[in-house]
Order: sequence, then structure tokens, then C-alpha cells
Amino acid sequence: MELGELTFDNTQHQADLVAVSGHGGAGEVFGKASGEDARIELQKVLATHVGAPCTGRLKYLLVPSCSNCSYAWSEEWLPVLQKKQPVHGIFGFSGKYSGDAVGATLMRNFAATLRANPAMPLLDAWARVNMAHRQDWGAVQLLGARADSLQQWVTGGLQTPSDKTVIHYDRTAFPSGRPTRARDDDPKYDARFVMNDGTVINRFNNRADNAAVGLFPGKQGTLVVRAYDTPFPDTSTVRILFYYWRPQKIEVDLDNFLIFDEVLFQPGNRPRIEKLKDANPEKEHATGKYDGIQVSGFAGTEIRLPFVVSQKAHSIFKEDSNGMHTHGFFSLGLYPPGSVMFVSGPSIYSPANGSFLR
Repeated sequence: MELGELTFDNTQHQADLVAVSGHGGAGEVFGKASGEDARIELQKVLATHVGAPCTGRLKYLLVPSCSNCSYAWSEEWLPVLQKKQPVHGIFGFSGKYSGDAVGATLMRNFAATLRANPAMPLLDAWARVNMAHRQDWGAVQLLGARADSLQQWVTGGLQTPSDKTVIHYDRTAFPSGRPTRARDDDPKYDARFVMNDGTVINRFNNRADNAAVGLFPGKQGTLVVRAYDTPFPDTSTVRILFYYWRPQKIEVDLDNFLIFDEVLFQPGNRPRIEKLKDANPEKEHATGKYDGIQVSGFAGTEIRLPFVVSQKAHSIFKEDSNGMHTHGFFSLGLYPPGSVMFVSGPSIYSPANGSFLR
């Protein structure tokens, strides 16, 4: 995509459906199928131009790539789903996308299913073909578009639904789904990486091509957890899980990633930190490595946890093939006081609460 456009050479053609496939994460699709590094910041391109005039003809995005349709990422698609002439839905994968021969089979079967059952809701067809291959599929769709079908699309067209509630679906939340909202609208808790110079890493500066922002081996930083409504009582305990690209991946090893050293803490602000081994219940399998921490012995509205990024990080987390010279993306799962691990998922789990390893 050049200059933030969905088309090349100022073509006047319009698209009903945009499909982009490859490696994925953080709203991007990338790969080397052409022999060179290529990347498309699909979500950012669409969000940047969400206020531009459009025909409203584009109704669906098909994004076969890892994790771009996870629940954590679903809020990032809100701008294109809630504009005046919205995209009705984005279909992809909440976790791993197998691609290659499996991916090709999925796409063929999706098309064949729709041709054979034109009145079947598009979402049902996407779920059916992926469940048959045990794929970790995901989708976000307007509630009012739940019954969208190929038959409606090619006959009377897909009209803008009155109910624009955005629902996320995946293997475990199908068919009822779960509402998606912008977590920054009314947060009770928040967790952020802060660089040593005070830069708060957020969705606006945390881009693969912004080499000045991120986590750097040998450099200090701070993990800041905030309570907005009610201060943390002094008996509080919070748990924080660390994810590498997506929760299912097994590579996280805190001993070779972040070092929480008591020497870094300010006097009078030394909460107790206990490392947790195999705390992430979504991992593909146990590894015997530390992937979370439990924090206690604090009070007030803010917990500051200084750390140093391990010098070994690059040897464990290899450089990605996205041409941006990053070593992976790390996001946070926060379980605040009183929450039960993974009963309803972490209260804070969003790509906005994460950082690239530089």
C-alpha cells in the first residue's frame, strides 16, 4: 500500500471485498512471497483514512494471518466498523494461521461452501470451514450484519445495519460472541511499558517502523500499573502475564527478557514480585519457563515496576522477517485484585499495552 491507499496508480475500481494473506500481527500482514520483504499496515491504513469520503462499497476484509482477529486486537478494528458507511466485518484468525497448503484449502472450501449454501450467513461459513480443520479462527462483525449472506450480497446488496454493536467471535466464543469496546474509553486498570526517558509506549508511537520507541536490550524501563476508579488496597495482589505476539506462543522466558531487580526500586516503593512458571493457560504446552509475575505489598493508585531488558533477549527472540528489524512484539495480560485467573480472561489485554523488542 503506497501513500496509505488501498489501490495503486489511482485506479477508479472499487472493491467489495479486500483479502490480504501472509504472516501477521499487530494489524500488519507481511512476508517474502515475492522474494523481498513486503508489509501492509492494513489496520492503520484504514483507520488513518476512516474520515475520508468513500462509496461504502467495501463490506468485508478477509485477513488470513496470525492473531489479527484476536479478541485483544478486535478494538483496533473499531474505526472502520463504526464509521458512517462501515465495513461489516473482518474475518481472519485469533491465533495461529497455518497458511500454505492448509490455508489454500481453507480458502477453496470457504468459497465452495458459500456457492453451495448462498443463504448461509457469511460468519457461519467461515466458522464451519475452519472448525473442520481445527483452525484458530476469529472474526469481528457488526451485530446487525450477523445474517449477511452471499445471496443478499449479490442480489439486493448488503445494506448498512442499524445495530452497529461490534461483536468478536472465535472458536470458544461462537456463536454468541462477545462485545468489543475501546478499552481506553473507561478503563478501571491500565498497564504500560515506559521507557527510561519517560516515553509511555502506546498505540500511537508503538509502530514497527518507529525504531526509537520500544524495549532495548541492556536498557532500563518501567512497567506501570494504574487503578483509576479505586486505589489498590494494601492487601492487593495482581498478576501480569507476558505474551510474545499472541497468547498461544510458547517462547516467553522472563529470565531472558525482563529482569526485575530490587536494586532498581525507589526506597519505600518495593512491592514483592514473584515470578510465575507456566502461568499462561493459553500456551500450546507447558515449557517450565517463567511467563508471568505476581505482585503484592503495595497500595495506592499506581504500581511502578522497574526492569532491565536482558542482554540475552536477541539470542532468544530472533529478528522478525518484516523488514523492520524488530525482535517480536510483547503484550501484557493484567489480572487485577479479586480476579480469578482466566475465568473471563485478563481485564487488560490489548496490543496497546505492549511493545516491540528492538
